Amino acid sequence: MLEDAVIKELHDSREAHAKRFNYDVTAIVADLKMKEATLAHRLVQRPIKRHQKEILHHDSGGKGVTLTS
Repeated sequence: MLEDAVIKELHDSREAHAKRFNYDVTAIVADLKMKEATLAHRLVQRPIKRHQKEILHHDSGGKGVTLTS
């Protein structure tokens, strides 16, 4: 199997990030959430699609789900 340079870079980056937090998943998630919060203004918010609403409705046992945009 060929090793893709982009995939290798991704794996190396994830490994380095995990190592910084001594492979503690809780600390890794907290760091990622903090980064997400500080960069939230740069994230794209897309409206939920009709078929996604149907899936949410079905998964909720038909009780419906309140969606906020």
